[in-house]
Amino acid sequence: VNYVNVGQIPALPLGACVETMAMIDGAGIHPCIVADIPEYLVEVMRPQADCQRWLVGGVINRDRSLVMQALYRDPQCMGMKPQDIKKMAEELFDANRECLSKYGIDW
Repeated sequence: VNYVNVGQIPALPLGACVETMAMIDGAGIHPCIVADIPEYLVEVMRPQADCQRWLVGGVINRDRSLVMQALYRDPQCMGMKPQDIKKMAEELFDANRECLSKYGIDW
């Protein structure tokens, strides 16, 4: 499942959204601890977790430059030109303007 890291992957930042094994029952979702992930795999996952943190922090704090830095460093944007990343960000801001304004975030 995709779930907030509440310690099930100790090597990654708490609060990052991680894909993890979990038990699901009537009481909810219970992530399974995976403490023995090889270091080389953690280092592959860490850039995505850092970008998530910067992206969310940038939106919450209305810091457009932090949002842009997160997108420029996002592994999923590696093949994109900086001007295309900036254009995509502007399109995302525009598409989500109404939703963001509900939370007092005005770009």
